[in-house]
Amino acid sequence: MFVDVAVDLIERFPDEAEVGAYERGAIENIALDTIKRMRANEYILENDFIDETEKSNRANQVYSRILSDTTSELEKLGLLKEGPEMRKAEASESWMDAISEATDRVDD
Repeated sequence: MFVDVAVDLIERFPDEAEVGAYERGAIENIALDTIKRMRANEYILENDFIDETEKSNRANQVYSRILSDTTSELEKLGLLKEGPEMRKAEASESWMDAISEATDRVDD
């Protein structure tokens, strides 16, 4: 399972991209976190941690942290097409475009 996830991530890199030591380490961490999330899902379902108990809250917090870390690493590697940082950059770009267009209209 680990190898499958890692190979899938490596194949997502553009052909011209160099996969160095940092990228390999990040891919290893992402693959391990993916497996942890899969096992956490199984554990939560098997032990019926869907309700609002202290144990379920703790399990959900761990799951959320792992998901957040994975998302962050995928964004750093440029392998995530959608994400908070991507949306923030696009919104910022759209905002700057709108300001530029407004300035151009005022100048005309």
